[in-house]
Amino acid sequence: MSLKFIISHPAFWVIIFISISILFKLMNKKYLAVFSILLASMFVGTMTPLGSAYLLRGIVYLNPVELKICKGANIRSLILLPGGVYSKNGSIKLNSWSKRRADHAIKIIIKNSIKELIIPGGDQYEGRMLKKYIDFNNVPSILVGPGSRTTYENFIELEPYLNKQDVYLLTTSFWHYARAARVAKKLGYRVCPAPTKVIDPVGILYGKDIHWQGKAALHEIIALFYYKFANRI
Repeated sequence: MSLKFIISHPAFWVIIFISISILFKLMNKKYLAVFSILLASMFVGTMTPLGSAYLLRGIVYLNPVELKICKGANIRSLILLPGGVYSKNGSIKLNSWSKRRADHAIKIIIKNSIKELIIPGGDQYEGRMLKKYIDFNNVPSILVGPGSRTTYENFIELEPYLNKQDVYLLTTSFWHYARAARVAKKLGYRVCPAPTKVIDPVGILYGKDIHWQGKAALHEIIALFYYKFANRI
């Protein structure tokens, strides 16, 4: 389990701020203790269906994308970014984010008569797994990169397959699109949005595995700040 995984999970910050509040309580700093509890409560909120869904939506609304190059463009290729994998019984499987992206890409390809699908190799053979998952739908041509671990590296590894004069559709999760598109632009590639649909909250306070949505939101917020600092967007 990586440090990035740990610090981008809401539960980590809940534990941190509760611990800090206890420390402030012992130091008789009541207002700081209350403030720490409020911060912990905020992170608890990101693990609820309502809180996580609207946090993910907020990332989209606060990071609008450029659409000028998309008007009238003759687009023949689609870039599909991997969404991650997980391990179960010793076997590596595509997670729900990856499958949602792949299913959406298939619909876009059929609707727009896309001739070529380009997939970064990703981490732990994500690209190959996505190719196998999508091959059942008879996509005309699928190119898979050698492998990478980050959004920035995804586009670096695709350099042999991309032409900076062409325009590509870019499919990824709706909350991830803004950062991915900015990385593409930074590297000189022209992309148009084809992200997955925005998630509507199912329930208010509890939903199975909803905490992963909160983790995705926090991870993306941290990544946006880091990419800006590292001059990657």
